[in-house]
Amino acid sequence: LVACLPGLLALIALHYSVGAAPLGLVIAFYSCIAWGSRREARAAAPVLVLAVGLAAALGPIDLSVEGALVQAALYIGGAVIGWGVRERRELLAVRETEALREVQAARRQAELERERASRATAEERLRITRELHDVLGHAVSVMVVQAGAAQQLLDHDPAATRIALREIAATGRSSLADIRRVLGQLREGEVAKA
Repeated sequence: LVACLPGLLALIALHYSVGAAPLGLVIAFYSCIAWGSRREARAAAPVLVLAVGLAAALGPIDLSVEGALVQAALYIGGAVIGWGVRERRELLAVRETEALREVQAARRQAELERERASRATAEERLRITRELHDVLGHAVSVMVVQAGAAQQLLDHDPAATRIALREIAATGRSSLADIRRVLGQLREGEVAKA
């Protein structure tokens, strides 16, 4: 805007026809309002008023009343359109910032959900591992005790030895069924994760 003013004022001061030169001033005024900083946009109006006043004082040779009204309409139109463009751009920038915040919040939430799911999976595996340990520990302990009793009874009471050996076999089968059940739970958890 400031760069356009001296040329226009020089044309008027030297009594040349200004022709379409004021359009450059309108475009510069619009640009200051639409694309300059807020401070520059606020400063553009007084600069333009000063320039128009100075131009009127110099008395351009080709400016009629109708021409002055058209020029005023162009400046006002440039200002209105410039403020509209500025407001729209700033509104879009705010919306973009809000959208970015929402995306970041959604990413953080998704990460928290993944961490919770991972923690829950680890806790479930730990629970199943403990259950498996308990089943195996109990079964092996019972089988060891029964095997020791069978060994003691082998020479003295063959019938009691047979009973103890049947108990060892039954405990082993029951333990295997429990182990298969627990391992099945582990497999189901892995299939559900996939």
